[in-house]
Amino acid sequence: MIKTVGKVWSMLLIAAISAVGIVALEAESTPAEAANAAWFNPGQIISDSAFYTSGTMSAVDIQRFLNGKVAACRADPTRPGCLKDYRLSTPAVTGTAGRCASLPAKTNVSAAEIIYDVSIACGISPKVLLVKLQKEQGLVTSTNPSARAYEFALGMDCPDTPAGCSVASAGFFWQLYKGAGQLQWYSNPAGSFTWLRPGATISRPYQANNPGCGAQSFVLENKATAALYYYTPYVPNQTALGNLYGVGDVCSAYGNRNFFRDYTDWFGSPIGGSFLLKGDAADVFMIVNETKFRIPTPELLTSLAPLGPVGTVSNAHLDRYTTVSDMSALARNAVDGSYFFIHNSQRLAFANCDEVAAWGLNCASAVTMTGSQVSALVAGEAMSALDGRFVLENGALRAVTTPSPDPSASPSSTPDPSASPSATPTATPSATPSPTPTPTTSASPAPAAPAPVSTYTVVRGDSLSGIASRFGTTTRNLMSANGITNANMIRAGQVLKLSANGVTPAAPAAPAPTTPAPATPAPAAPATTYKVAPGDSLSGIAARFGTTTRNLMSINGIADANRIRIGQVLTIAGAAAAAAPAAPASTSGPTTSYKVVAGDTLSGIASRFGTTSRNLMALNGITNANFLRIGQVLRLS
Repeated sequence: MIKTVGKVWSMLLIAAISAVGIVALEAESTPAEAANAAWFNPGQIISDSAFYTSGTMSAVDIQRFLNGKVAACRADPTRPGCLKDYRLSTPAVTGTAGRCASLPAKTNVSAAEIIYDVSIACGISPKVLLVKLQKEQGLVTSTNPSARAYEFALGMDCPDTPAGCSVASAGFFWQLYKGAGQLQWYSNPAGSFTWLRPGATISRPYQANNPGCGAQSFVLENKATAALYYYTPYVPNQTALGNLYGVGDVCSAYGNRNFFRDYTDWFGSPIGGSFLLKGDAADVFMIVNETKFRIPTPELLTSLAPLGPVGTVSNAHLDRYTTVSDMSALARNAVDGSYFFIHNSQRLAFANCDEVAAWGLNCASAVTMTGSQVSALVAGEAMSALDGRFVLENGALRAVTTPSPDPSASPSSTPDPSASPSATPTATPSATPSPTPTPTTSASPAPAAPAPVSTYTVVRGDSLSGIASRFGTTTRNLMSANGITNANMIRAGQVLKLSANGVTPAAPAAPAPTTPAPATPAPAAPATTYKVAPGDSLSGIAARFGTTTRNLMSINGIADANRIRIGQVLTIAGAAAAAAPAAPASTSGPTTSYKVVAGDTLSGIASRFGTTSRNLMALNGITNANFLRIGQVLRLS
């Protein structure tokens, strides 16, 4: 709040609160993401870039942030409700040079939208505005704020005098618009606030109207910190810093201490402006409390974007954080201990560590993130819902490549588990994914012909393309015969007609290899077992051996078709055996190219042809090993 003359009664109130052990309004219980008071620098509480950069959060981001701070508001018809649900109409306002730009009138807009609009108009970070709303009135975390808390939300025109706040600046919109404009005006060298000059040694008192409490002298390092002292002209004493989430003594002031504390807890470093920091080198680090984790891939950095933007700090500042390890896409919530996977700016929940292990990960490798960091990520699907549609390769999710209903269409190259899931997963991968799955389609022997049938009942793990392949028909035919408009939307128990005219389709034949392609090995002697390899699915194994997924589940006591593991030995009684794919051979010379088929991965193709993924990427100009398309012809040498 803007203060010029201290209030004697406010000092006495703090003394009384301290005496009886009550925590002041601005002091919260110590959260999981505790800031470190030793990092408080009175000369640079926040950097200019973190303070004056608007647009670092969208209105949607701000709303998500507010939702994460209050789980449920207390119902009270005599009060306006909590900030995340607060709405009002705003007037048209003409801008003032050096303060804020003009804004149009709006009807029934949310507090998040107003904060965003003011941030853009006045050139002040929305993170700064959110922290100041908390610092002044506790609005962000209050479950039942008073009408007065909104009327003087930012403490604008509320000096420490008996007269109190000015009604000329009252109202939530005006508090934000005028308060943010005032913060911007403080930085104007041609303005009227010039006595706190960056680079000069200044002195700030510990408490209002009490010279006996003393003051602290320090070098003022930047204009953003000067703006904070113009707005709240006190510096916290050691007693206040020593109890960062509580009260100090009668000489303690809390405004700028709480600004530092809440910004750090909610948004990361007030110097870098985020939880993502870099120094002079190219490496970007994820900051968790006083530790840092190097972000090893551009994909993971993109997924962590809601915790940014990336802030550049001095190497000396970055070195204050202890380096732990590389950041993992597997993370743990410090608040409730739950585990999740980070993908496309989302958090995809695991049910427990057994499910984590089923995806080939280990709970022990998870990075524990603070509650504020977790809530910044969008809550996506559960990982169990992605089983069969996605696999993990090299620590990242990759969509399973399946044929499109339209043979001329290419599969999506941007996996997005936020899209509507299919009722039954498609092209199910191994339940314990491997970074280097090998394909099982091109070099498989011909399955034994199934008994003639005209219908088929879908089981868990089936895909429409897999069913079509097994019965010697096409995905498009099955869609036409069954009135299916989306090949991904089939359900367990659904009975499919296998032809539109009732004619039983021919038994499926072995897929013809692309020329040139690895030779199909001669059928081995009948076998009764098969060891699961990387990239296998139960439905794929069933198709290879001329049996059904349901038979394999029954014979092997499998309750969930999606839960098989690499190395698991399956009994395949009464079926023709398939030999493991042999090394590629050719009677007409070395194989020089290969056409991608459904289920292929680059690492699997490399393994089959005795080369490496890196070589294939270099030969074919591939920049992302996860992005292949069906029908793509790859050079092998």
